[in-house]
Amino acid sequence: MIKNKFSAAEFSIDDTGVSFIRSNFPYKTLSFSEIQEIRINKRNIINNSIIILIAGIIFVGIGIYLILDFNINSDTVSLSGRAYKVIAFLIMMVLFFLLAGLLLIYQAFKKDVVMNIKLGNTSETFPLTILRENNQLNIFINYLKQTVGNKLIIEITNDVHPSSDDSRTVQS
Repeated sequence: MIKNKFSAAEFSIDDTGVSFIRSNFPYKTLSFSEIQEIRINKRNIINNSIIILIAGIIFVGIGIYLILDFNINSDTVSLSGRAYKVIAFLIMMVLFFLLAGLLLIYQAFKKDVVMNIKLGNTSETFPLTILRENNQLNIFINYLKQTVGNKLIIEITNDVHPSSDDSRTVQS
């Protein structure tokens, strides 16, 4: 069995090439010669960030609407035991919409280092969060420089990749 040099939740790389992983099972394996370009840059992790942002704004809007629309007048409504349950349910709904909307807005703007592998007409994008958190990103980039050579394009700044000689764009 070949030991993976670098692996994340969605891909693994060894001396033979890149394996795309889904549910801990490699569903596609490519040799380095099949890859046209590997681009490493910092961008949104979510592909459809505009849709996620719009959904988050809608959820926050619904939460604010529920807050503003809720008008309880103690003169006209006698608060019985059932009314307290309705109020508690309404408060939970408001909190759900507000928190879900804020989470979606946060996810829409979240950026991290990603690897984009171009294969002819298609491309696959993978987050490199695990490698960055384990301080293996520089080792990973150096390994890719040695294995794919001029197919590697790096577009990250020095704060993410401090061992790079160039500050903005490196094309090996």
